[in-house]
Amino acid sequence: MIVTQEQIGESDLWVGAIYEGGPSLSNEPIHAILGTQNMKGIRPKNDHAGHTRFIALQSTASQSEWPDSLDKSTGVYTYYGDNRDATKKLLDTDGNKSLDRVFRGDFDTPEGRKKIPVFFVFTSVSGYAARSVRFEGLAVPGYNASQEDWCVAKFFKQGDKKFQNYQIKLTILAESRISKEWISDLKKGEPLSANSPSCYSKWVDSGERTPLVHK
Repeated sequence: MIVTQEQIGESDLWVGAIYEGGPSLSNEPIHAILGTQNMKGIRPKNDHAGHTRFIALQSTASQSEWPDSLDKSTGVYTYYGDNRDATKKLLDTDGNKSLDRVFRGDFDTPEGRKKIPVFFVFTSVSGYAARSVRFEGLAVPGYNASQEDWCVAKFFKQGDKKFQNYQIKLTILAESRISKEWISDLKKGEPLSANSPSCYSKWVDSGERTPLVHK
């Protein structure tokens, strides 16, 4: 399924669909769909008070030193933060600051989980118009393992210098479609609305993640 530039403004998000880009930043599809900024791999959507309502992630899936990946048998998505410069500290970058705030949230109560931003996961694709992306799915932080493993600061090397960057784990939820109405609800700070995806509501209520798996 390909969603053209002309259709993007009125389109839902469908897992596996290609959202068409174009030659300039004004044709950037993630911005058009979600209202986030039109650059960077980690794009939080904040309200006027500075609260993060959701985060869009974009991966090129082509950088061997940052092997973002989706395990389709478990629905677990691995993503690397945006500190990729040995001259910077772990939290010198805006993206890593956003990830740090998310994973410091309260995952143990429904009220806490309701306040935790969800993630919209995209991958750049080739063979289509410039800036085109594939929607991988709606994700919530963490997976079926100890919370200590959900967001880990790892050491990397650039030349003879070591530096730290985050590696995070998300679970892609078993939702094939995310409605544009729910995206509007998220922006208004109403994640639990009549338009909420059922797997997301289940996670908020119980903490149970229902992953999207491909057999």
